[in-house]
Amino acid sequence: SIARLLVEEAKVTLCLRMLHHFKSLQYDRASWESTLETAAQTTGQTQAQLETKCRGFEQCVGLLLARACVHIETLQLLDVRLFLTHISMVLDYCDRKQQRENVCCETEQETMVLEYFACLMKHLEAINSSEVVSSCLEQRLLKLVMSHILNHATEYSEELSFSVTSGLSLLVDDE
Repeated sequence: SIARLLVEEAKVTLCLRMLHHFKSLQYDRASWESTLETAAQTTGQTQAQLETKCRGFEQCVGLLLARACVHIETLQLLDVRLFLTHISMVLDYCDRKQQRENVCCETEQETMVLEYFACLMKHLEAINSSEVVSSCLEQRLLKLVMSHILNHATEYSEELSFSVTSGLSLLVDDE
């Protein structure tokens, strides 16, 4: 599978870095607009076409990352601190902006990060749990996850709701 290839070739962190950089750029509206304008001039495509391609990139890389993170080997090779930083950045943006767009689309990062969080909690005991918990506290991750749940739970699919509650349950169960 593609997820196994990513793990074997140690490219998961590269995917995460690209996705994190992409979302950082996207959340900085001035830089995002400037980048899109430059890309439109360079490629001859419209900004709408480029945004569609960017959305496709985000969805594809996000799904690859989510599928790969189901495996403990992925999390053992992944830059977990960057992973937590990415989850925190996305949830913080949603919290600050009270963002309603993209939340119902489960392939957008504003929702996918909850799957990442759940996968991480599922394998917490097999990885350096003290480092993960410490980083979660440092980045206020639990508060951000809970805020996202309170603001958007009615929009989640049954599968996502189960995944998120399982992740929280596993975090509580970890010694």
